[in-house]
Amino acid sequence: MFGLPMTGMVAAAFVVGFGLSAYGLSGMIDYSQSGTETDETGGMNSKSEAMLSTNEAIVLTGKIDTEEVDGTLTAEPEGFSFSKQYEQTDEIDDYAVYTPVDEEGSEAIAVSDSALVFTSGDDITEPVDAIRTPIEAAAGETERATEASDDLEWLVSTAGHGHLVLGGYGETFEPTSENDDESGDDVSDIGSGTQDEFDMEYSELEGVDSGVSSLTFDDIGSQASGEFAAILGDADASALEESLGSSATESSVDIEDGRVTASATWKSID
Repeated sequence: MFGLPMTGMVAAAFVVGFGLSAYGLSGMIDYSQSGTETDETGGMNSKSEAMLSTNEAIVLTGKIDTEEVDGTLTAEPEGFSFSKQYEQTDEIDDYAVYTPVDEEGSEAIAVSDSALVFTSGDDITEPVDAIRTPIEAAAGETERATEASDDLEWLVSTAGHGHLVLGGYGETFEPTSENDDESGDDVSDIGSGTQDEFDMEYSELEGVDSGVSSLTFDDIGSQASGEFAAILGDADASALEESLGSSATESSVDIEDGRVTASATWKSID
């Protein structure tokens, strides 16, 4: 329960940092070892306060200087750089949408004064549609995944809120012994919804259909509470019950009607 969100945070930080570098915006976000945002943001006025990573899009919310971001995106890269030059090609609600100049690709980024939404991955065939989905979902203009699936709504409402959130749902969520939604309200809320991030070598999860795990820290980051929810599927219920919260000071596990819930508290994580 503790390791899943923490390990997922590291993976997501890499994905988001690499993704931002394609837009020349990697200075927007930085992390301390505790997973909280630091004040060192590469000299940019724009600062991220929360993050959501999904299969095709990443959302960063916060205070965004749209002129600063526009200037960075539309500038021609100098020297060796992972970034490209972009131009505004569309609008989605109050977001300006930018795509690469004079070339096709999987990148697209939408910018407003409260959020950035950009594509995640290099195999996205319709990048503008990929960033349109979370924008319209947030605005209530399209059906949310939690509205379409009772199971997903239960998972998110049970364990989907905290400083760190990691989850997987659907056919791609098939953990093995060899190897994420709405979330909470802090910079490190993450969950790409894929097997790799949720698995992380936890063999007890093998056979679980879908799951969400979250951590919430106290003000100084020395204590934490965790929530876990999963649809049991073919997983070993006894192994799950024994392992969930095993490192915590206090924990409880409940398995009923094919669903697993667990809560745990770590009194000291220094």
